Amino acid sequence: MQELIQQLQEKAGLSAEQATKTIEVVKDFVKSKVPPFIGETVDKWFASAGGANQQAPEQQDDFLDN
Repeated sequence: MQELIQQLQEKAGLSAEQATKTIEVVKDFVKSKVPPFIGETVDKWFASAGGANQQAPEQQDDFLDN
């Protein structure tokens, strides 16, 4: 997710805070479009973007890389 934040900063000219907030908005949008039982999975996908995943970057699971 850090790569996505960096791309939002570089390509859209957003600050780190704005990029993180953008990802939160996207996460909430995705959650509103999937069945409720999938919401927890969506939260896990986006957890590292908000800093919830405290592992070293090389140890983080990034669903975008799979």
